[in-house]
Amino acid sequence: MRAFICLAVLCVFAAGCDKEQATDMKPRQAAAVPATVSTAPFDGKTTHEFDHFSFTVPAGWVVVTPDLDLTRAMIMQGGNEWPNAKAMIKIDTQAPNTESPKSMVEVFSTNTAGTVADEPVDFGGTPGYVATASEALKTGQRNLVALFRDDLAYTIVVNSADGVKVDAALETVRSSWKWKNPEKKAAEGEAGDAKAEEGKTGEAKADEGKAGDAKAGGAKAGDAKAGDAKAAEEKKGDGN
Repeated sequence: MRAFICLAVLCVFAAGCDKEQATDMKPRQAAAVPATVSTAPFDGKTTHEFDHFSFTVPAGWVVVTPDLDLTRAMIMQGGNEWPNAKAMIKIDTQAPNTESPKSMVEVFSTNTAGTVADEPVDFGGTPGYVATASEALKTGQRNLVALFRDDLAYTIVVNSADGVKVDAALETVRSSWKWKNPEKKAAEGEAGDAKAEEGKTGEAKADEGKAGDAKAGGAKAGDAKAGDAKAAEEKKGDGN
């Protein structure tokens, strides 16, 4: 019954999106490179490496093989297959289909009679917006977190059985989240700053060169004046 309700909610969410902004719902193949499946629940202190990021797996949770090729990470509590587990958190990637991560979760919120947090939360330096579905749906805790990075939309989907809370587990993931590679825009900005500094250094050296030329010119002018004075004195001596 819980599986049917969750499927119905997902259908409502997909139907509510504009055609131009609809999430790609085509059937997908299994992930080409499956994540390592943990044989025992994690202790809440161990960091697990995924392809784009890493985070601490919450205590009592396991890492399972992603079910779709767009899924970057998938962890569960009380089982290793959804919807038979007690709770699930998975991170998907796709091309952004809305103007901002906040507008993405607002679509989810509208279709689940939910709410959107006013302030973003930090995922390794990238802001993410959180929507929470209404508890009246009786589908357990349901959240959608969206963040945009390097031309990709990262969506963190949270599902749980009715009465199971996942807030603490989601906070463990969020607070320990680290990106494997620096953001392209930040890297480009740093490269631009380095070039600007090189330009300033070059300009400073050019100014030093000009100052040196000026000093050399002054020295030459001084030598010329000294030579002229000496010649004048010699002429005066000859006249006497």
